[in-house]
Amino acid sequence: MNKLPAYIPIIMADHIRLKGDLSMLKGNGINIVSIFDDCMGIKYSELDCHDYQNTELLELVLELNNKGVFFSEDYKQTCSPAEFMKELQEKEILKGSFTSICWMNGEWKLKKHHTYLKYKNLKKTGTDIHKMSAIATEDGLDLVERFDMFKIVFELNANEVKSELNKN
Repeated sequence: MNKLPAYIPIIMADHIRLKGDLSMLKGNGINIVSIFDDCMGIKYSELDCHDYQNTELLELVLELNNKGVFFSEDYKQTCSPAEFMKELQEKEILKGSFTSICWMNGEWKLKKHHTYLKYKNLKKTGTDIHKMSAIATEDGLDLVERFDMFKIVFELNANEVKSELNKN
C-alpha cells in the first residue's frame, strides 16, 4: 500500500481516532478535529466507549464504514475497532460488511468481514451446504470467505466444514 487509507486505530470514551489518508472524509459532512498533537479524530458524547446504546457512536461508525474507512485489529486492545464492528454484526446493528486493517509480517493487511445474514436465512429455509456454496460463489465470495461463512452459519469447526463439503 503506497498511501495508508483512512482507518480507526482506537475508539475512546469521547472520540474516535483517525489515521491514514483522511482526504476522502474532509468536507464530506464529517467533523474531523485535532484531538492532540498530530492526532485527528471525531468527538462524540461521552458514554461507555463500547456502549451499544450510544446512538451517536453507532451512527458515526456506521457512517465511517459506509464511506470506506477501515477498522483496526489490535489484539492489545480489550475491544479493538474491528472487534467492535464484529459485535455490531453479531447484534445485527451492522447488516453489511466492513474492512479491517492490521500490521502483520511487516506490511498492512486488509480483511473484509461479512455478516453472512443472507446465508443464515438460507440455512433457516433448509438450504444445504453444497447449494449454499454455489450461491456464495455466485455472490463473489472467495474460498476463504466461503469457508468462514460455513463455520459461522453452520456453527462448525474447520475439520467439520471440510468433512461436510467432501460428502456427496
